[in-house]
Amino acid sequence: GSVKRTYLAYLPMKLAATTAVPFVYAFHGYTQSGQDMYNITGYSTLADSEGFAVVFPDGEGGAGSILPPWNIENAGQKVCGAGQFEVAKGDDFGFMDAMRADVENDQCVDSAHVFSVGFSMGGYFTHHVGCYRDDIRAVAPHSGGTLGDLSVCTTGHVPAIIFHGTVDPVISEKCDDPAATPLPSFPASGTLWAAKNGCKNTYSTVPETGTGGAN
Repeated sequence: GSVKRTYLAYLPMKLAATTAVPFVYAFHGYTQSGQDMYNITGYSTLADSEGFAVVFPDGEGGAGSILPPWNIENAGQKVCGAGQFEVAKGDDFGFMDAMRADVENDQCVDSAHVFSVGFSMGGYFTHHVGCYRDDIRAVAPHSGGTLGDLSVCTTGHVPAIIFHGTVDPVISEKCDDPAATPLPSFPASGTLWAAKNGCKNTYSTVPETGTGGAN
């Protein structure tokens, strides 16, 4: 639209421009930037080895802004946990379309394999993307949260892998973990996505120790 937005793109040199390749959106957290996501994820190395294109968008305030980066809800909707307190208002779906169109000037994209990942506030936005963007094949939100009811979503079955540490000081793991006591009005996103995708309402819990020593 009329708003200037910025992003980083990584296209492995080995990719033939005319070959349709998988495409990944990687959304950063609050006060972070696309450059931060490039630095911490290692996706450029993975893109080289696996052969995909990846973009690292900057939130609405620009790179590293203290303003809320992503529009993670529709009018009248609420999301689980701390992500509710400040929400950007811009057209981030339009931004997604503009980034892809820009990349497609240089690299063909495989429309059947377009994915969204995100951390923290970017994780919230990735939940939002999975709910409303039927051009996205699968989502992988990390340390985010979603709506209390996914029946409003306009997408069909969306494969999802959800990550959340149990010592997150900002976003409660209760927003995502079926094994945790849910917050009022917000069933865990793991439960919600399983139901949305027609899966059984069963799960097993397997602790994994992180590099910081916590589960």
